Amino acid sequence: MGNFLNKLRFIPGYRTRTMWKMIVATMWYLIALLAGLPNIFNVIGNLVVSMFIVFLYESIKFKDKKSLKSLGISFLVVAVVSLGYSSNETDITNKAAQSSENSSSKDSEKIIIDTNKTGDAYRAEEKAKLDAKVALEAKKAEEQNKINTTFTPATITEVTDGDTVKVLVNGEVRKVRLIGVDTPETVHPSKPVEYYGMEASNFTKNSLNGKTVYLQKDISDTDKYGRYLYYIWLNQPTELEPTKEYTKENMFNAQLLINGYAQVSTYPPDVKYNEWFLEFQQAPKSNGEGLWSAPEEQLAQENTQSSTSSPSSQEVPSTPTNSSSQGLIKGNHSSSGELIYHVPGGQFYDRTDAEEYFNTEEEAQAAGYRRSKR
Repeated sequence: MGNFLNKLRFIPGYRTRTMWKMIVATMWYLIALLAGLPNIFNVIGNLVVSMFIVFLYESIKFKDKKSLKSLGISFLVVAVVSLGYSSNETDITNKAAQSSENSSSKDSEKIIIDTNKTGDAYRAEEKAKLDAKVALEAKKAEEQNKINTTFTPATITEVTDGDTVKVLVNGEVRKVRLIGVDTPETVHPSKPVEYYGMEASNFTKNSLNGKTVYLQKDISDTDKYGRYLYYIWLNQPTELEPTKEYTKENMFNAQLLINGYAQVSTYPPDVKYNEWFLEFQQAPKSNGEGLWSAPEEQLAQENTQSSTSSPSSQEVPSTPTNSSSQGLIKGNHSSSGELIYHVPGGQFYDRTDAEEYFNTEEEAQAAGYRRSKR
């Protein structure tokens, strides 16, 4: 034990060989050692500084010249160790900073690359959106152009009667006959004003005169009298094929039927809205409204006048070629040249001027006629 303590006499704190001082010094060194972990340079530095403090305390207290000399040497050792420690710490810090910088640079580079990739994807996505938008706008423009061509704007310049008007379209005044409808006569040169004719004429004047409308043709351009054939729209449809409800509310031809000012008058091939027209006139016809409210005597009188009136410049009925007292079926040539026969009780039977009479439907069909749909 003595030899061991003798070997420790060069360590500050152990030179006096006093037990309590040696214990305090040991604890002091252990604290310095633990404080420096895990860095070995920190451990060495802490131990050296701790020993220096203890050595300084002993040298001053005991006024030992040898110790004072040793103190100077200790200063030098501490300075060298501290310098080395500081240099090492600087190197470690620089390396750590360099490593951090390199890592940061790599991360930044990665972020930039990712950003570039994201930017390329974004630009591609935006280009795709722009292309889609341009294509959609082009499609809308094309559809609108078709709508403008199908439903041509025009101005009503004059109302002749309920179903005939004059329009200004593309700088040209045209006389127009509304397709698919027939209002009672008011201006026929050889016929008196028919029942509800003035009401129909006034309705058309109040609804259309001076207004901008939209003209839609069917198949034929004109009728046999040279009048242009159109459906007249109060508002331009937003679709090439308007719905039934839109037609009911916005087509003037339909308004004439719905309000009882006209009845359906079909001349193939212009039959685009024929089925809807028949449906539109059903309510006023069933309820006896408008022209459908005419007393039977009035209708009989008009039919008699129609059959005895002289031919006009617009209607020139042919003399029946095969009249028979027993034949009740009327054969008639439509404006398009189609052969149609009408049976008693049919909607247009009384108003049809027969060109041929038949005893049976089979006889009419054998002659090339087809039955009227009404």
